Amino acid sequence: DVQWMTAGKGISHAEMFPLLDRTQTNVLELFQIWINLPKATKMSPPSFKMFWGETLPQQSNNGAEVALIAGSLPGFAAPPEPPPDSYAQPVNGSDVLVATVKLAAGASWTLPAFSAAAAAVDVETLGINALRELITSAGLSYEDCIEKSDLRVRAHEALKRGSSSSGGGRPLHRNLYFYAGDEVSVGGKKVGSHSKIKVQPDAEIVMKATGGPAEELVLQGRDIGEPTVQHGPFVGN
Repeated sequence: DVQWMTAGKGISHAEMFPLLDRTQTNVLELFQIWINLPKATKMSPPSFKMFWGETLPQQSNNGAEVALIAGSLPGFAAPPEPPPDSYAQPVNGSDVLVATVKLAAGASWTLPAFSAAAAAVDVETLGINALRELITSAGLSYEDCIEKSDLRVRAHEALKRGSSSSGGGRPLHRNLYFYAGDEVSVGGKKVGSHSKIKVQPDAEIVMKATGGPAEELVLQGRDIGEPTVQHGPFVGN
C-alpha cells in the first residue's frame, strides 16, 4: 500500500495503516520517500492520496514479483496518478520511477533501459490544468485557447518546442536499494545486503537473487534544476 502526500503550504499527518489482525502483532515495514517540489509549487495546496496494493500495476513471473508505484515500465499498466502538484507529475519531465522488486531464491528480473519515447507525455490523456502547465513550461500562452482541443494543439506545439517534459537537459539518476536478503547479483556483480547501487539509466540491468530471497527498491528521477537549501528534514528552494 502507498500513501502519497504533498505537504505544500502545510499539512498535519501520520503514517497510519489499518490493522490486519486485531489479536496478533501487526508488523509494519515502510519506506518514506521525499520528493522535492519546484519553487513555483512549494506553497501549493496540500494533497493526500491512498493507493491500496491491489490498485498498483503488478507482474509476477518465474519467481519475480514487481510492483509499479510511479512512472512507467514496458508491459505495465499506468499506476495511479500522483497528487496534482507533485514533481512526479509527467508534465514536469522528472521521469520519476518508483518500483519494488521481490525475487525468490535464484530468480532474476531485468530492469529495462530508460526510454524517452516510452516515458513521453500523452497529451490526449492530460487534464486541463496539466495541459496549461505543459504549455507554460515551454514559454507559450494558452489565453487564446477556447476549447480543450485548442489546449491539446498548443500542448503538442510545446512538446515540439522542447518543454520541461523532455527533461530539459537535467541529469537522470537511477538507484537500486537492496534492503532484504543476503546477496544479489546486479549487472553480473555480487552485492551484499543493505546496499545502494547506482546504475546507468540507459542500460538494461539484470537483478538476480544469488543468496536466497531478495527485495529491492528502484528509484529514478531527474535533478530538479533549482538551488536547494536543507534545514533539518525540510528542503527549501
